Amino acid sequence: MPTYSVSDLIGKTMIAKGNVPLFRLPYDNAPAIYDVKPGNTIGIVDSYVLPKEGRTAVYLMFYDKDRRAYYMRWGAPINTTSLIEQGVKSDAQKAEEAKGGPTIMDFIQKNISLVVVTVALVAIAKTGIQTYGGRK
Repeated sequence: MPTYSVSDLIGKTMIAKGNVPLFRLPYDNAPAIYDVKPGNTIGIVDSYVLPKEGRTAVYLMFYDKDRRAYYMRWGAPINTTSLIEQGVKSDAQKAEEAKGGPTIMDFIQKNISLVVVTVALVAIAKTGIQTYGGRK
């Protein structure tokens, strides 16, 4: 499964891929208040809370219709296709984009034999022109 930066999930709709337990409090020992079934909407991510004492995982925070917070433990089975459709990029995609396009050194390394042959032909042609004087 691709990895995502949780900050990129703010404002995105999460869809369950498997049963996803929801919690009223973001703590490891908190009882689940509801299980979202596969294919159903978990909610729109409002925020997240980081691990600390009593919390070993990141929790995503949502609000219900009464503006009461509920939480999902990050790592629950979510539909990543829906994230891609919303424009969320995985960490691997962002790293690839940050790497940028191919450089001249990439081209040379990939085509080293072609470069060597081209340089040799240019040198031979230059020697021939110098020796025979080119066109007369």
